[in-house]
Amino acid sequence: MNRDITKQRVKITPLNQPTGGVYRPDQFPNIEFMLAKNNAFLDPRTLRLNATFQYYNGTGTIPKADGTENPNNVPNSLGGGADNGVGLNNSIGVKSIFDEMAIGTLTGRNLETIRSANRYIAASRPFLHSSMELNNGVGLEDPSIANKSVSNSRTCNTAFSISIDVPLGMLESQKYINMSDKGFAGLTLNLLLAPNNVVLQPFFNYNQNENVVAFTSTTPFVYTLKDVNLTYDLLIPSQKLYNSLPSSGVINYQTINTLHSSLLSSDQTIPIKLGSNAVVSITHSMIPSIHLNNAKRDSFRLDEPRDNATSLTDGTRKPIREVQYLRAGVLFPYDYFLNSEAQLDLVGGTPGPAETIQAQIMKPAQNSVSLYDNFNNKFNPNTNIGLLTNLGNAGGFLQAQNKTSAADPKQVFLLGFPTDSTRMGVSYKDREYAIRVQSELNNTSVNSFMTFSRFRQVAQFSPAGLNILD
Repeated sequence: MNRDITKQRVKITPLNQPTGGVYRPDQFPNIEFMLAKNNAFLDPRTLRLNATFQYYNGTGTIPKADGTENPNNVPNSLGGGADNGVGLNNSIGVKSIFDEMAIGTLTGRNLETIRSANRYIAASRPFLHSSMELNNGVGLEDPSIANKSVSNSRTCNTAFSISIDVPLGMLESQKYINMSDKGFAGLTLNLLLAPNNVVLQPFFNYNQNENVVAFTSTTPFVYTLKDVNLTYDLLIPSQKLYNSLPSSGVINYQTINTLHSSLLSSDQTIPIKLGSNAVVSITHSMIPSIHLNNAKRDSFRLDEPRDNATSLTDGTRKPIREVQYLRAGVLFPYDYFLNSEAQLDLVGGTPGPAETIQAQIMKPAQNSVSLYDNFNNKFNPNTNIGLLTNLGNAGGFLQAQNKTSAADPKQVFLLGFPTDSTRMGVSYKDREYAIRVQSELNNTSVNSFMTFSRFRQVAQFSPAGLNILD
């Protein structure tokens, strides 16, 4: 490293330490950090949240894999019960703890807030793989990794360390953040923990007929975080170099706006007020409303609309047949309807029902989560995006799969699009966005329709103060 710059490793603890240092979503859900003002630059690539994760039953008993405690959460392939059926979500792992994330200045100026952060992470990074996050990187119902769902469940029976990045756009910009009076003069970071029913999900296994089974415990569990700390690197310039730095500047980053709507009818147009001048991409995910905050189902499932879903069952898939994206009532960015042409799948070597998800709908949605600034985004080559062909290596919903045959039988379905190839963004400030969805829904079951608009934001700092531009 340049001799005019030295690197310093920093470790800080939360400002609001609860009794015993234990954070629980039902008792002490908010974690606050202060990154102090310093004549230095924060390297956001190195920032990690570290803690010890563990879950307990309602009476505080620690589950043990050897069955010596009750409930003891010992996964098996035969059945669930009071002592069996809790684990971390396999899609996003430990990051399911993030319900809301916010970063601001020491003077109280908000720079960025992401609400429903765990659902945004599930939609934007369904294929991210990280063993430190207990994230398997492919679908929950994949027979070839069913044992990993069980493995995650058993791992959580004992306290284990986690070390995860905080996926705020400002921290993912990979731009050094000036922490001195010539920059942001320090930062605050606030994290709100998600409810137990969201973080603690069923574990999945296969019965003797190779049908997927979700095991859920009849005993409530709670999770805890303790020994919480934040680590990051500071780059400290020499006094001579610091004095030569300008006293004003800008930093560009992308952030997320989250909105929640409902999808109910077979032909529905949903108007959404985005209110931003520089929208880079828009992504939508859907889930039966009854599965939100439901410990007995996957709360982060990415799927087409469902009909007649219950708190214990997935219901019937209702395919989306046509999608239109509009800006101020005009088709944009595609001046045509995105539809699903009939394609025959092979079932047992012969043509079967037309169930394949179409590339015309899925490809733009895939681009909406991959064509942006995010150095943590990865795609697993064993995962097939939106393919539903009933073939062994492309995933299948309609027939049982051998435990070693399918790469990803769980479908991953999104809607959305990138607004422009330059990533500068398109204005929706005074031009309302709307999406028209035509599906096979029949007005009987409500599906939650989540919208994540990614927009470009500019923080401008100077001796006169801080301004946020969009």
